[in-house]
Amino acid sequence: MGRKNFQNDVVDIQPDPQNGIFIAIVTKVCGAGAFDVAFLDQHNNPAHIKAWLRGKLKFKSNKRNNLVDLHSLIIIATRNFESIPKNSDIL
Repeated sequence: MGRKNFQNDVVDIQPDPQNGIFIAIVTKVCGAGAFDVAFLDQHNNPAHIKAWLRGKLKFKSNKRNNLVDLHSLIIIATRNFESIPKNSDIL
């Protein structure tokens, strides 16, 4: 792969609990892009939530670069429109 095809898609995402961005660990692989994850919420209480792998991370070109497996550390974003957070997205 030559340099002309290289794209620098590195995005600097920092955990920010006030905006709903957390570091989580995968506790269970549910399949179809769904994972159960554990993390510490804004008040440092342990929380469990379902995290979904977004569509752009599922395709073949990104599978070789982005592997999510059991006990992986990931960055998640909770969904702000849910009154009781049950789902999140893997960033």
